[in-house]
Amino acid sequence: MKRGLIAILVLLFIIPIAFAQDFSASFNTDKSEIQLGDKFTVSGLVNYNGLPLSEGYALIEFKKDNKIYSTTSQVSNGVFSTTTSIGKTPTNEYMPAGSYNVVITLNDGYGNSKVYENSVNLVVNNKLALTLNLNKLEFLPGEKLTLTGIVKRSLDNIEINGKATITFEDKTYDVDVVKGKFSYEFDLANNIKSNLHNIDIFVIDNNGNSLKQQLEYSITPVQTRLENNFNTKSFLPDETLKITSKVYDQAEDLINDIILIKIFDPKNNLVLEKEIETEKEASFKITMGTIPGEYKVIIESTDLSTEDKFTVQEVKALSIGL
Repeated sequence: MKRGLIAILVLLFIIPIAFAQDFSASFNTDKSEIQLGDKFTVSGLVNYNGLPLSEGYALIEFKKDNKIYSTTSQVSNGVFSTTTSIGKTPTNEYMPAGSYNVVITLNDGYGNSKVYENSVNLVVNNKLALTLNLNKLEFLPGEKLTLTGIVKRSLDNIEINGKATITFEDKTYDVDVVKGKFSYEFDLANNIKSNLHNIDIFVIDNNGNSLKQQLEYSITPVQTRLENNFNTKSFLPDETLKITSKVYDQAEDLINDIILIKIFDPKNNLVLEKEIETEKEASFKITMGTIPGEYKVIIESTDLSTEDKFTVQEVKALSIGL
C-alpha cells in the first residue's frame, strides 16, 4: 500500500515537469525593425507532444532597460497571432530604443508553462530626421529671422505630425508640425548681443519618436558709441596729451577696432595722424614750440566719428628789472 502511494506521488510531481518540457514552438514577426507606434505582428506555432496545443495563451513581453511592454494572445489549435505596437509603459513613459528581448511565455491554462527568451528579433527606432533652414545665417540687430523645418521618420522618411519646441534667446516657443513641416518667425532685438547664437529645436511625433538639434546663426556687430577719454583738456608746454578710445556695439559690449586720431592746430594744420587699437593709449607731446590755442581732435572708428577739443595754454616770459 505504501509503495503504491509513493508511486502515485512521484507521478504527480513528474508529470507536470515532463509536460512543461514537451512544449515545442516556433515564433515569427512580420517586422524586425519598427518605430514607436508602428503596428507589427508576432505569431507562433505551439505543439505539445508533437501535436498542436488545442487551447492556451501566450504572454508576450517586450523588455529593454528595465522597462516592459506586454500583451497576450490566445493559442488555438496550435496557433497564435497578435498585432500590437510599442509605445508607452504603464507608468506613461515612452519605451526606449534599441534591441529588445522578446520573452514569450506559453501556458496551457492548467498551470503548465514554458518561457522562451529572445524569441524573435526586434529593434525599436525612436529617432526622427530633421532638416532645418534659416532665411540667412548672418543678421543685423532688429532684422527678422525665419526658421523652417522638415521632419520625417528616420526609418522610412515618412513625414510626421507632431510638435516642435524651439528655444530662442532664452524663451521657448511651441509650434505644430503638420505633414512634416513647421516654421516660425522671430524679430531680433535691437540690442541683441553680437556674434554666434544658438537655436535649440526638439521635435516629437504623436507616437513618441523624437530628435533634438541645434542651429547656429550670427549677429553682425553694429558700432553705436565711440567713447574717448582725455587725461585733461588743458595743457602747458612740456606736458603730454593722452587719449584712450573705446567702441561699443548695440548691446553695449566692447568692440575691438582700429582708431584713427587726427589733431589739428589752431591754424587747422594737421599736426598728428595716428592709428591705434581701441583701449590702448595714444600720446602727443606738447613741446615748448607748440602753438598755443585751441586744438581740434577728430577720432574715427570703422563706422563712427567724433570731434573734440583741447587747449594749449600760452606761457609768457617773465621780465624782471633790477
